[in-house]
Amino acid sequence: MFHGEKNTPVLAAICQAHGIEDVVVCPGSRSAPLTLAFVRNTYFQCRTVIDERTAGYVAFGIAHQKKKPVIIVCTSGTAALNLSPAIAEAYYQQVPLLVLTADRPEAWIDQLDGQAIRQQRIYDAFVLRSWHLSGELYHPDDLWHTQRIINEAILLSNSKHGPVHINLAFREPLYQLPDVNNYSLQVIQRIPNHPVEGFSYSKFTESFQNTGKFWLIFAQDAYDASLAPMLQQGIDKLNWVVVHESLSNLPITGSIKNINEVLSLGEISHAPPDTVIYFGKQIVSKKLKQYLRSIPHLQVLQVGEPMADPLQHLHTCINALAHQVVHFLLESEIEANKGFCENWVYASRKAAKLFMQFLSNAPYSDFTAIAAIRRSLSEDTVVHWGNSTPIRYAQLMENLNLPFQVHYCNRGTSGIDGSISTSVGHALANSGRKHVCIVGDLSFQYDCNALWVNDFPENLLIIVINNSGGNIFRLIDGSSQIPELENWFETKRKHNFQNLSAHFGLSYRRCITMTELQLLCAELPYLSRCVVEVITDPLLSAQVFKEFYQYLRQNK
Repeated sequence: MFHGEKNTPVLAAICQAHGIEDVVVCPGSRSAPLTLAFVRNTYFQCRTVIDERTAGYVAFGIAHQKKKPVIIVCTSGTAALNLSPAIAEAYYQQVPLLVLTADRPEAWIDQLDGQAIRQQRIYDAFVLRSWHLSGELYHPDDLWHTQRIINEAILLSNSKHGPVHINLAFREPLYQLPDVNNYSLQVIQRIPNHPVEGFSYSKFTESFQNTGKFWLIFAQDAYDASLAPMLQQGIDKLNWVVVHESLSNLPITGSIKNINEVLSLGEISHAPPDTVIYFGKQIVSKKLKQYLRSIPHLQVLQVGEPMADPLQHLHTCINALAHQVVHFLLESEIEANKGFCENWVYASRKAAKLFMQFLSNAPYSDFTAIAAIRRSLSEDTVVHWGNSTPIRYAQLMENLNLPFQVHYCNRGTSGIDGSISTSVGHALANSGRKHVCIVGDLSFQYDCNALWVNDFPENLLIIVINNSGGNIFRLIDGSSQIPELENWFETKRKHNFQNLSAHFGLSYRRCITMTELQLLCAELPYLSRCVVEVITDPLLSAQVFKEFYQYLRQNK
């Protein structure tokens, strides 16, 4: 498996699972893998039309009459251009079409080779969306990617009523197809948004009611004001396992908010959930994503838009608001397995206890410095975290079990650029709250022009954890073990930021020991328009971070 096999039998099988029956085939050689996948499957009603312009309108007519997507198969080159008029008509009449164009390998485009023209995104003005896929499978991710794209295209065409385009590049040989039974199909469903009254979500509960082994995961920006009390009821009365990170901003108790450390214990990873209901955007914990991806037959139900599959087990998209789904689960008294819940909660408490034990004896480093800072911030503080190292420590500090605070981080793209600028914007728009931005030294230097903003907010404090470069590269596998680490990845800099702060009219504080930091922490609630520079040792900080996870594994 995965040695350049064509992916088209999988594509056809997913179309069948979604109930698409009609296929209009335009003859061609490069499109042979597509043609054979459909015509050899007796489920499909295939028709051949020689002229692509006519074929497009024939497919449009069938789809218009049946109110269902129709597949168009077209070969490479100018043949694909001739579908454009019918696709435009379908776009403006909101008629669903699944346009599949065969293409040459990308290396041959613009190389004076036959029918090797620029086909990617050629219909973009008149389709809901377009995708480009390799027509071959070389890795398990290729299979997952193909299936996700086909599902997404069909669901989009159906729900938004219009044409979508998938361009597939095929290498020769073109006439040999694998058996679709060699592959495990991922068929994604969509539950449309309806008022809760008069609409049943029973379809999506069937998959996990029997065992009761399900999680509710709340990722970035999942919170709204009505969620917390409902989730608290679910935890207290129905044994729900609610897993969330700091960026979900959920003020609840009895939940699993230190899942990264829980999984590091390893002792209950053999008792995984059968179903995950996923709310929100990005998950920070790589360990959590890898763990869930590794669970065979896991079913993931995603709530909201856009459709995405970060856990590689997407089963159903629920186009509804988070509080609607949680309200339904609560009203339906969907109960989790009590023993399953107790095991995960016990592990969470054990991990938090081990964290506190380790912290009490840990030397001055990023680990202990950020813990001291986090403890010093008042409950009404809004905390902004830089990417790379700081956001990882933000998750770790959930083990402190401190009063609820609001947390933000630019995890849409997870870049180090713009962390300070974003916190400036937040503070300007929310002048009644104290805002604290905690960033690394590279992030601070990269975004220091944010200090140039007119009317720099009085309610913003910037804390720079200066460990002399990109300490994240000492924490992750691979880069921490190569000789080029210091000069080409960590990129050490011997700067302090006193003069820079003065240049922009900001006050400045600096500490290099835990004693100095503890004295400074008493001032933090009262500092504003200030840069606080916390100097730590990069080698020791990386060592302490790794030793903590070793400590978890040794005491599981």
